[in-house]
Amino acid sequence: MKVYFDTSVIVPFSDETHIHHSRSLVRILEHQHEAVIDAHVLAETYSTLSGKMRKPLDEVLLFVRELSERFEVVELTVPEYMDTVTSCSSLGISGAAVYDALHGRCAVKAGVDAIYTWNPKDFVRLGPEVARLVRTP
Repeated sequence: MKVYFDTSVIVPFSDETHIHHSRSLVRILEHQHEAVIDAHVLAETYSTLSGKMRKPLDEVLLFVRELSERFEVVELTVPEYMDTVTSCSSLGISGAAVYDALHGRCAVKAGVDAIYTWNPKDFVRLGPEVARLVRTP
């Protein structure tokens, strides 16, 4: 089963003190050989771990590099970005929620069977193609 992991699952996976660490760890280990992320997850993970969580930069970089090597990383083309932004406008989605829409689009592009996130409400509003895939770890 091919699965997409949102940043909200990747970050707790990396931090044993996080409230969602155990369940994130179990789910990622279960699907580690068929895991998909998108390139933006790498940046969000780096931002969260090095910023808000104040982890050492060398450790954060090593973790992000490991993610990029172990998981399939999906990227969108410029036309796919524009289609996604246009779709957000049509759905009344504004602000930073566009990033969730881009994650959803990457998951659909990769042909995943599930999107794992700790923020399901952020994804279910993106339409039925994405909403049917949403799961919590």
